[in-house]
Amino acid sequence: MLLLPLSALVGVVVVQQLGHRIQALQAARDIEPGQVIAASDFTVIDVAVDGSAQLVAASDRDHLIGLTAAERIPAGSLVSPAEFQTGVGLPQGTVVVGAVLAPGELPTATLRVGDHVRLVQVSGQSGDQNAVLGDARVYAVSSPDANALSGQSGTSSAFVSLAVSEALAPKVAQASSGQHLRLVYLPGDGGGR
Repeated sequence: MLLLPLSALVGVVVVQQLGHRIQALQAARDIEPGQVIAASDFTVIDVAVDGSAQLVAASDRDHLIGLTAAERIPAGSLVSPAEFQTGVGLPQGTVVVGAVLAPGELPTATLRVGDHVRLVQVSGQSGDQNAVLGDARVYAVSSPDANALSGQSGTSSAFVSLAVSEALAPKVAQASSGQHLRLVYLPGDGGGR
């Protein structure tokens, strides 16, 4: 009877000695190209390494913070150093346009970097038609101080940076400046939800 637990313990020791085990970084969600890396983008897992795998050790997480993803990294993937770069990581012909959206104008309360959105210009007049300007990727999201933007307490606007084509940028900037820009979240194509 004592032989069974003992053999299981010996099996665990042998397995751990055959492969060198390290704590490595794994993508916690889909990471999109050009996304600025945050600590929350990773989880730590214990892996056995055999040979010369190119992984990022959990102890090196801080070195990746603030870099950008050079390519798409699917959720659950072990990450390697070659998947990250310095700089903004925007594709050729892409620029970043900012927009301040009031409460109720965000498509989801959890909008985040990498999400794919459709840009709609609303007229503000009843009976008038809205115009689809095009699609964009969320480049950054922050919540400025509500009092500074609206003079009201209890409300908060969000500043959203959008990666768009150079040709689309003037239309997006104009719609944003007139507070006529709305975002439509496109599920299944961004953000890893």
